[in-house]
Amino acid sequence: MWKLLYNIGLLLAAPVIAGVLLAKPRCRPGFLQRMGWGVHPSDVGVSSRPLVWIHAVSLGEVVAVSPLVKALQARHPEFQYIVTTVTETGREAVEQRLDGVAEHRYAPLDFSWAVAGMVKRLQPVLYVFVETELWPNILWTLREHNVPSVLVNGRLSSRSFRRQDVPLIRSFYRAVLQTLTLCLMQTERDRQRIVALGAEPASTHVTGNIKFDQPVPEVQSYRSLRRSLGLAENEQLILAGSTHQGEEELLVSAYQKIVQTYRDVVLMLAPRHIERVDRVEAMLREAKVVVQRKSQ
Repeated sequence: MWKLLYNIGLLLAAPVIAGVLLAKPRCRPGFLQRMGWGVHPSDVGVSSRPLVWIHAVSLGEVVAVSPLVKALQARHPEFQYIVTTVTETGREAVEQRLDGVAEHRYAPLDFSWAVAGMVKRLQPVLYVFVETELWPNILWTLREHNVPSVLVNGRLSSRSFRRQDVPLIRSFYRAVLQTLTLCLMQTERDRQRIVALGAEPASTHVTGNIKFDQPVPEVQSYRSLRRSLGLAENEQLILAGSTHQGEEELLVSAYQKIVQTYRDVVLMLAPRHIERVDRVEAMLREAKVVVQRKSQ
């Protein structure tokens, strides 16, 4: 019942979904592929190697899952690995971090025809997805093809859990979560929450946050790091990372008050979504703040 209702609702909403995606520049790349109307050139023909499909929505998830993909490829080189993302920054991260290890595709939108086409072309033997990317049609279709689905680095915030902890919504999530072969959650609280929503307790485990498995980068000396950031000896740095729209304005307002008293202070902003950089820079110039980009 839930599958029928979900697909009817999705079909009715399809024009709106397509319009919204086309209105967002960051969602336009790969749009035809995501709608199931385009085929990646490498998907023409069938690979002789069994394929593992890994889904990571954007940059952060790709960074988190990259060590896992590399470990899988090192242990099982007989498999082919494809990583799907939703965003362009995700694609760039796959091509930079997993070059020679995995190929990139844009993830299909959760329309039944787009998902069916992707599954038919890839013919995966395993599906791995990161954190909270629960797409019902993907999971239902893979279950119908007897393809195991594994959630890694799973998490469920208090806010999300409260929204979904309603009898009708919980019934829907149970129909989706029961398709999962294995749920690997970040914390015990995450495990308890996803089990409460319908995941199978025996196949749900706590494995920690895989973001902590990132290799530690070589640390530059303090002086060379300051030089690389263009900081003078007497300048102090305020770093605001992974910022969102609305937050930068508050930070700039606070910064302008700080520099009235402490002149040798530099503010570095690192927006969460790289495609917003032009807008953030325009906002800074409008606020009469001297701007310099660290990278393009």
